[in-house]
Amino acid sequence: MRTRGNPDALTLDEFERELLQFTQRRPFVPVANPLEHVVRLIATGPALPGSRLLLRVLVALAARRGEFRYAEVGALDSEAISTVVQLMQSRRTGSLPDNVWALAVENARTSLAAP
Repeated sequence: MRTRGNPDALTLDEFERELLQFTQRRPFVPVANPLEHVVRLIATGPALPGSRLLLRVLVALAARRGEFRYAEVGALDSEAISTVVQLMQSRRTGSLPDNVWALAVENARTSLAAP
């Protein structure tokens, strides 16, 4: 449900639905361990704008809530979108415990904070 104050705002579930629609027009890149992969993407390109968005997605999934802008749906490349979709599916299935998600967030934040 979009918020009244910001019609461009998407909830985490809406963001996921938009990403799924967006991926229909892009190649899907399967990833063996999406949580590890997204942390690696953030660590290898901490200065890239996509890394901050990936961190926000990771934090939102760990907390099970978040807000995004509609424009952010197309801000990621095919690999990152595929990884995020798989990451969202992983969170939904509950295949990893909360402490693993928290550790991934901590590691990603550390990567972005490193000089």
